[in-house]
Amino acid sequence: MIDRKRPMLKRPDVKLKMRFNDKMVEFFGGLLLLSYWGFVIYFQQLINGKVATHFNLAGSPDSYGEKETLTTLPAYATVLYGVLTLASFFPRYLNYLDEITPENAEFQYRKAATNLKLWKFLVVAVFLLLSTLSVANSEDYRNSAFNWLISLLPYVFMAPIFYYLFTKKSGM
Repeated sequence: MIDRKRPMLKRPDVKLKMRFNDKMVEFFGGLLLLSYWGFVIYFQQLINGKVATHFNLAGSPDSYGEKETLTTLPAYATVLYGVLTLASFFPRYLNYLDEITPENAEFQYRKAATNLKLWKFLVVAVFLLLSTLSVANSEDYRNSAFNWLISLLPYVFMAPIFYYLFTKKSGM
């Protein structure tokens, strides 16, 4: 019987070994984060004017700020990446839709850890997209050809949710 007050303390403590796919996702996620910082630092030096800091629902910039604001999103992405990385090392303490038993613990923990890895990658990719749109819509460039991509952002974040909900034990 699970203690309803603190159920995560009664869960099995399973140590997950990183598989090749996990290592590749971590590698490319870290590479994307480093590339993101390189992109922002590079364009921060090139831009002389202001950059777009906010977009309306149509994808058009409606607020501008100093070029130093470009470092805000990569800083947030780095913090989120770190927090999600830390959380993926302790899947025992996460929330689950199913009851965690010794029989299903490894599968559920691996599914949660993989989901967190997907979230990390998507957060960095989406923040990079937003920074790219900010640079493209700066006073120096004024290119709004891809602003419509902003309307797709809510759907991008559905991928990990569907992965988590529809991953069956037989598929792993």
